[in-house]
Amino acid sequence: MRHKYLLFAFVLVLVAACQSGKRADKTPIIKISDTRIDAIDLSDVFDIKQIVDIDTSVCRLGRIVKVKCYGDDIYVWDNMGIHRFSADGRMVCNIGNKGRGHNEYMAIGDFDVSGSTVAVLDMYKKVLLYDTDGNYKTSADLTFYAVGCLLSADELILTSGYQEITEKFHVLKLSDLTEISAFGECRENELTYRHFMQQQYFYRDAHGRLLYHELMNNTVYQLSDGEIKPLYEFDLFGKTPPADFWNQRFENVMDVVTKLNDHGYCYGLPLYSVGANTHFFAFNDNGEMKLAMADTKRKTTSISPAVCYNNVFKASQYASLQINMNSNSDISICVPYDNYCNTASGDNPIIIRLSFR
Repeated sequence: MRHKYLLFAFVLVLVAACQSGKRADKTPIIKISDTRIDAIDLSDVFDIKQIVDIDTSVCRLGRIVKVKCYGDDIYVWDNMGIHRFSADGRMVCNIGNKGRGHNEYMAIGDFDVSGSTVAVLDMYKKVLLYDTDGNYKTSADLTFYAVGCLLSADELILTSGYQEITEKFHVLKLSDLTEISAFGECRENELTYRHFMQQQYFYRDAHGRLLYHELMNNTVYQLSDGEIKPLYEFDLFGKTPPADFWNQRFENVMDVVTKLNDHGYCYGLPLYSVGANTHFFAFNDNGEMKLAMADTKRKTTSISPAVCYNNVFKASQYASLQINMNSNSDISICVPYDNYCNTASGDNPIIIRLSFR
């Protein structure tokens, strides 16, 4: 996704914040040093799991918003809808259609895949379930605006959106889409430092824990039994906003972003993945987009605005790539043809799936 779109989305989905403006005193801190290089070579820690060359004769993709790899298939959400592709880049089906019908969505807010189900979040207070062949299963109207979803075998977790006075995590039963519970309530008039974001900030680690990367104060939380517990915090070379910063009153979300930039503080962006000893994520440093790859065992860090993978794709600005996390150890990267070294022509990007060694 182009970063100008990312910035707008980043602002739109920030919501009202937490009940307390102070961090837990005993939260472990992972210090990230400012060691800059020209480009981060992902071949240092990732193996190539899959390379998909999308068949341009069948489908020409628009602006890609999100990619979800599941099994051998690839689900792509672009400005025209959600498409499923096979491992060889063949178009399998479209997931649902845009429209006003009970089995259609008007504006996609997010989607996720698990088992034989695809959940599609309609920004007009609606969630729909399809099978992986694109057939409609069921849907439900919501009482709140939702901005992100995470699908599991029997539950669907939603985050209430930017137009709500009270923000929460909502847990729905997958069988009938009834709400089981809601927790983590935040109110608009208590804007401090914790902001609920879209689904790509949720992930499960190797132990099956549901974790959530809160981007404004660079803290990772565990979501469990209706509670939010901080696990650890990234110190981005001393530029993480201090606790006192969040004690002031902010007029709106843009006021938060403006004051962060005015003070030169760093805040996170939508990419996060964890290997055995490697943390891989993105952040904003005074308006500049950067990637960080930190080795917590060797205590080394590489920071760069560009990415490459050995001789497979050339060093590219992060702005020209679409990067999504699919699990705690699996990410996908959409690489423009002009940055992919094994092909000469084409209009669609190459989708490369990487996994931690």
